Amino acid sequence: MRSSDFTRSDRLSDQIRTEISTILRDDVKDPRLKGDYHNKS
Repeated sequence: MRSSDFTRSDRLSDQIRTEISTILRDDVKDPRLKGDYHNKS
């Protein structure tokens, strides 16, 4: 029962992208990654 729409590599790349974005959003303390640096003059 394979779906031709989504391959395993597609699902895996989506999961990796989700995990990395979560780590960058929640765990990395660099303000450049949070977007705060745009508000500073």
